[in-house]
Amino acid sequence: SSDFGYISTEFINSIIKEYKNSNWESARDEFPIIEKRARETFKEFNKFYKILKDYDKIEGLPLIIIRPHPAEDIDTWFKLSKELKNIKVVYEGEITPWINASSGVLHRGCAAAIQAHMRGLPVGHFVSENEKLTETPYKISQHLFTLDDIVQFCEIAIRNKDTKSIEYHSEFKEMIYVDSHKSASKLIVEDLSKLESNKELNFKMSFRNIIIDFFISLKLLIINFILYILRGRQLAIVSQSRKIPGGINSHEVEYFLNLLDNNQKFKIKKVLKDCIEID
Repeated sequence: SSDFGYISTEFINSIIKEYKNSNWESARDEFPIIEKRARETFKEFNKFYKILKDYDKIEGLPLIIIRPHPAEDIDTWFKLSKELKNIKVVYEGEITPWINASSGVLHRGCAAAIQAHMRGLPVGHFVSENEKLTETPYKISQHLFTLDDIVQFCEIAIRNKDTKSIEYHSEFKEMIYVDSHKSASKLIVEDLSKLESNKELNFKMSFRNIIIDFFISLKLLIINFILYILRGRQLAIVSQSRKIPGGINSHEVEYFLNLLDNNQKFKIKKVLKDCIEID
């Protein structure tokens, strides 16, 4: 062995050229902003978690189910939930059935607030120092600042059984209803039903596609196995950056298509990982 290393000047020049053509300087300027936002978010998390622990100490309060955002560190939420008896963490399936089965929704600025409000459920926004005051989830929600506010919200929500008579917030009406008779969703469906589609040829798998798909699946399998070894969790748990745990499969696609039109005979075929052909 030797006590020196060698790097060619050609390699160094190529790296310098790459940096000159990149936007690393603007990224460097943005770092303090990103760091500040991360510290504020972590501070808010600790504040909210302390309130959850205090809530958990009060006997007889309704159960709170936490649904972590896919961008969060989900394992951290699972670890914290083990310390609490009246706070459960669930991260499986689509969120809509959980909202529909709940008595109310607490959030920190999430589109789930809009879904819950449309369902006619009480919606509470835990307010902290860093709020997006102009966004719809904030405007349509009851604003909660303290533990007492959250306790009162949960106790009233658990007694709320009447979701037939729904009074929508004016902000919500402006966003959802184009006119007083039809919702935006109905208008979209009407427009889609008028569209004419052209028949396309079926997708033909190439050898290159098969090889790429194989290595993608193998990579995910290895990552899940490593997570299983390091964290002692089930193989089904995937990276928290994934918004659809487990990916997309043909059975789920068939289920949702049948909800749209049970009389239509769809031909569903898995082409590649997370790629489904519908005929």
